Amino acid sequence: GTNIMQISNFVPIEPDKVETTCTEAFWSPDGIKISYVVKILSGSFSGLDAHNSTGSYIVNTDGTNTQKSPYAGGGYFRWSPNGTKIAYVTNSTSFGLYAVSIEDLNTKETKSIDIPNSSSATGNDGKLLISWSKDSKKIAVESVSKDLFVIDTENLTVTNITNTKAISERSPSWRPY
Repeated sequence: GTNIMQISNFVPIEPDKVETTCTEAFWSPDGIKISYVVKILSGSFSGLDAHNSTGSYIVNTDGTNTQKSPYAGGGYFRWSPNGTKIAYVTNSTSFGLYAVSIEDLNTKETKSIDIPNSSSATGNDGKLLISWSKDSKKIAVESVSKDLFVIDTENLTVTNITNTKAISERSPSWRPY
């Protein structure tokens, strides 16, 4: 197209020695912002290097007002339907588990809740699928144990809604949407 615009503003110090990926780009529900994840695999960018610049960013669609999010690029960075929060999968503070972190974009507060039976020893790399409810009050998440859980984002409780031992439930989605 003719109206292509670069919205990320990282400037390579040595362009031929830099390897990056930019993934998980999503429009905010109101269409005003875009969230994306940058991973610098090698090289450095104007004061940033592979050790401190990997992370997620939120930027206005015209490329202004880039803000770094606490999300470090674990898995499935998702906007709430009302656009006030972002949820993503991270490593838990409990050894070997995953957590869902919920970042409030207004207060900049981040809360995390452990997902039961989500041992990171499976090699899943944090790619647990998450899905917001339409009212932005709950998040459905799959566990590597193959069960589905629902997180109440207001009181941070987790409920196993399938609890089956021999059946694998995957890819949660809210209906109607």
